Amino acid sequence: GRRNSEPDSSEECDYDSSYAMETDCVLGSSPPSLFGKLKSKVGGGKISSDAFGGGKINNEESDMDKVLALISLQTAEGYFVKDDKIYSILNIDKQEIKKIGGDLDARVLYTLLVTLALAKKFPELKACWDLVGDKAETYLAKQTVPQDIKDKIEQLLA
Repeated sequence: GRRNSEPDSSEECDYDSSYAMETDCVLGSSPPSLFGKLKSKVGGGKISSDAFGGGKINNEESDMDKVLALISLQTAEGYFVKDDKIYSILNIDKQEIKKIGGDLDARVLYTLLVTLALAKKFPELKACWDLVGDKAETYLAKQTVPQDIKDKIEQLLA
């Protein structure tokens, strides 16, 4: 018979956040070890939102968890999607970002915001987000990014 390739929706990801702190990624090697471990625990199926704290951000969350939550918002094309997690993780005001961005394409705005934030707030975890950052930079290089908006985002993150 034919096997059902759909993951069992009742399965929960048993992602262990303590593993994130033990991973080689924190020590500076390439990030695939972390993602490979997470994927193997999930069994190739969809990751439950519980794996990343159900989208709830609190002060007890580690920097690694924050970085993982941010990079999970990147698309295959390289841009970052708008998500309320960004405001919580970066402790910034949603209205302030809307004001800064004006009529700039949201994909460009949020890619710029997350890329700058990763570099500014999580430099010690660069080995974990470096390839994601490269992909975002490649995306941004093909877009029109006004320097004044970049400057305003950098000021906001300071």
